[in-house]
Amino acid sequence: MNDLGGNNAPTPDRLRETREHWDARYRESDSMWSGKVNHALEQALTRVGLNPAPRPNLRALDLGCGEGGDALWLASQGYAVTGVDIAPTAIERAQSHALRQGVTATFAASDAETWLANQHAAGTTFDLITVSFLHTNVVEEREELLRAARTLLHPGGVFLTVSHAHMPPWARKNFTEAEWEARTRALPTLESEPALLSGEVLLAEVWNRTVEDPSGQPTVLEDLVVAVRCP
Repeated sequence: MNDLGGNNAPTPDRLRETREHWDARYRESDSMWSGKVNHALEQALTRVGLNPAPRPNLRALDLGCGEGGDALWLASQGYAVTGVDIAPTAIERAQSHALRQGVTATFAASDAETWLANQHAAGTTFDLITVSFLHTNVVEEREELLRAARTLLHPGGVFLTVSHAHMPPWARKNFTEAEWEARTRALPTLESEPALLSGEVLLAEVWNRTVEDPSGQPTVLEDLVVAVRCP
């Protein structure tokens, strides 16, 4: 599949609602995330020999980049990075962080579906694609999105995903009961994610991560980490 024009593609109304939802979430605070690289992403790239970039001029795409923590870290490791996120506020912060840190990276405020289709039409390719904690309550939407991203992977490139193996319990308040149940059912698994990405499986594991919940109490989350080298 080369684009997101299938029957399961999100409608314009749904994309607008998603953009407004996430932009409002970002505007609730000065910073939603830590600004640091996701530890699982850093570990995974080290495990598969891609931290730091093994040679100059490798192109990396961080899909759903948020405020740019992962993308800017990738740039600091020698990658030519593009970060894409649907929330304009997140992209504004990513660009500001890049300027403040003196790091070169390209950021685009766009829904991933449109952006990926445009890049595919232009023949753009990447050597590394990372997707961290990009979830939807419609499993077909996420699968279609990752398949579309995979068409931009240069032969021999690596696709790395870091996902929730279980939803964080404190996120429950952000969803209706039906959305929560659907999102839980839609979570990728050790079986489904490598099959979806298709290629040589370099890494497919569930890792524990200790974090503080919103009340400051320590809790353990499980992350699904999958890296696939595509032919």
